[in-house]
Amino acid sequence: MNQNTWNDFSLIFLSTFVEAIPFLLIGAFVASLLELYVSENTIRKILPKNIFLQIFAISFTGFIFPVCECAIIPITRKLIQKQVPVPVALTFMMTVPIINPISLAATYFAFPQHPQIVIYRIIFGLAVSWLGSIFYLTTKSGAILAPTFVPCGCTTHEAGHATSCTHDHKQHLPKQTSALNRFLSLIRHTKNEFFDVGVYLIFGSAISAFIQVILPDSALSIIQKHESISLVSLQLLGYILSLCSHADAFVAAGFINHFSIYAIMGFLITSPLLDIKNTIVLYGSFQKKFTNLFILRIFILIFIVITIYYYTGKYLPGFSL
Repeated sequence: MNQNTWNDFSLIFLSTFVEAIPFLLIGAFVASLLELYVSENTIRKILPKNIFLQIFAISFTGFIFPVCECAIIPITRKLIQKQVPVPVALTFMMTVPIINPISLAATYFAFPQHPQIVIYRIIFGLAVSWLGSIFYLTTKSGAILAPTFVPCGCTTHEAGHATSCTHDHKQHLPKQTSALNRFLSLIRHTKNEFFDVGVYLIFGSAISAFIQVILPDSALSIIQKHESISLVSLQLLGYILSLCSHADAFVAAGFINHFSIYAIMGFLITSPLLDIKNTIVLYGSFQKKFTNLFILRIFILIFIVITIYYYTGKYLPGFSL
């Protein structure tokens, strides 16, 4: 790597990383507030009785729950344990990371020249979650929950511990805590959440910069030649990079000059739903068979939804990307 290439890499890497930091920090703080002060049971109380209305209603809670995928799996497991129907809980798990206000705001600022990407992230996210929930309409909690919980390996059980593990840290809290102790717990929780996810952001920013400055145009042209190959490639990249949904848009923005918006949408929908770090957490919370099928079904469903729109959207006035 010559000096000019290194300078380009450093500039792109730092700009991507620094631009995403505020959204990651805000997301970590708000997620910590929800973890410490909002009960999952509150969601269940406001749901309608009809299963389809429940799926429809809970899919929009993402607009008011700024929680990224790093915390959503343990919350989903708790909802299922509280007898929330499986398809409803899974809809919640799929929509919240995509359409929460922090993710949407980050997407808007990451793509200032393409504001329609925000709208399509909402549309595709809701479509995938609704269609994905259909697979589990008759599924009972016992068929998907892991028989035993994976030990979290904590050395201390504070409320401030990161939520990426499946252990319920609230049970270790004293029933009566002072305002100062709760505030300190909030700060610790935010710090752990931020640094846990920040590691993946660094890695993702580096990969994005690498693709832009290292890979020759000939290598990119092989992927770009067919829209379907581009779409699958960015879906796989979204899975591998394991970015937080509060920051993935800034990495995706680095691909705007190399891939179509359709392929980038595949990245933006896959990344919040499926990635390596969340796969590990899924295996800890749910049965292996369910996890394997869920990942495969959602990955294929994302491809199908975006591909259908690729061929039909151009016939809908005002709906073409």
